Amino acid sequence: MTAAKAANDVGCVSVTGDATREDVLTQAMVATAARVVVATDRDDTSVLAVLTARRLTPHATIVAAARESQNITVLKQSGADVVIPTAEAAGRMLALSLTSPVAGSVLEDLLESERGLEIVERRVTLEEVGKAPESLHIEHTLVLAIVRDGVTHRFDHGTVSELRAGDRLVVIEPVR
Repeated sequence: MTAAKAANDVGCVSVTGDATREDVLTQAMVATAARVVVATDRDDTSVLAVLTARRLTPHATIVAAARESQNITVLKQSGADVVIPTAEAAGRMLALSLTSPVAGSVLEDLLESERGLEIVERRVTLEEVGKAPESLHIEHTLVLAIVRDGVTHRFDHGTVSELRAGDRLVVIEPVR
């Protein structure tokens, strides 16, 4: 199964074509998209694709892959909100797996999409309001960060002692 078909099967719009061409991005309904992923085989192509996508959808979140970490800045300047350096990320995971095989195994589990653990961002539930973030660990949820009023509070900063309605959580939890 192709990646485009797999994306379409789970409700995403995926079109195979030249992502730098406006007509291809229009066919992919980028103008109405809330989120756009740009993952091409060349960083210069990704820059042009991000520029074109940003022009078509000024308010969408655009995530781009960078083959070379030196191109992260230009991809962000082009309009990408988040840039993932693919070669660097893979290299860090390989090194971690060599020096700490168990940690590497946990990371591998996080990347497996159909079983094990996953990292998700979600709203605080009514049942969680008023609880300490650490208490969710008992319920098989590990809080990595709390987003409150647009500010991200990492777990290691200790700035949030009680969850509030409207908070968003970045958590590690079992795949559901």
